[in-house]
Amino acid sequence: MLMNENVTLYSKLLGCDVDSDLLMKFLGGLANVHPLETSEHLGYFECIDSGIAVMLKTGSSESGQNEAEGKLQVEAIHFYAEGYEGYKQYKGVILDAVEFLDSCQVLRSKLGQPHSSGGGNPSSVMKGKVWPKWDRYDFADCSVRFQFNDAECLNVVTVMGPAGTGRV
Repeated sequence: MLMNENVTLYSKLLGCDVDSDLLMKFLGGLANVHPLETSEHLGYFECIDSGIAVMLKTGSSESGQNEAEGKLQVEAIHFYAEGYEGYKQYKGVILDAVEFLDSCQVLRSKLGQPHSSGGGNPSSVMKGKVWPKWDRYDFADCSVRFQFNDAECLNVVTVMGPAGTGRV
């Protein structure tokens, strides 16, 4: 499976500072971006009408050259199916041929076997909660995680740092 141009674009946002031109340009193309919400070492730009949330986390740049250590940087970008936590469905293409509500089996028939998968197990912290099942596909510049709802249909796609980098 090859990474397409959309995933390449999203992977370039990973690690960008909260006020970077690239992130501002990306957010500027979305409808109704909610103001940055922060708590502790995390921040979120929610774009409910566009079906996107951008998660930021404090830290230094990968190069270690960031003068403003502790500045919020893009950690992950979440794309949502219609109705997930009140979001509208993301209408763009993340990976060719992948569609929201694809089953896990359909997704694997399109993309091949994932590099990692998990979920489906009960939470040890939240009584009665079962973690959603997910598959992760790894690329050189990022990983893409596909999360499935209780009916085992795709409802969240997350672009995050490559596996093993400590990002998400």
